Amino acid sequence: MALVSFWQILTMVILMAVGVLCYKLHIIDEETNKRLSTLTLLVINPLVIFMSYLRPFETELLSGLLAALALSACRLPQALPWRM
Repeated sequence: MALVSFWQILTMVILMAVGVLCYKLHIIDEETNKRLSTLTLLVINPLVIFMSYLRPFETELLSGLLAALALSACRLPQALPWRM
């Protein structure tokens, strides 16, 4: 577990260093930064969320999902602004 976390953190540090280097070398400017942010927000994040749900069916996951749904339904009346 610790080794996996280490490699993920190391990957993120390398990606950040490449980004800083590209910015310092003027490969990425403000306009490119805005476009990359838009691409990440509108395309990459939804794909990552979708890919995280691609796993084999397990009844334990379904029961956990149903339990979370039930708890959310119980809390919904308290969260609504027009509470009675």
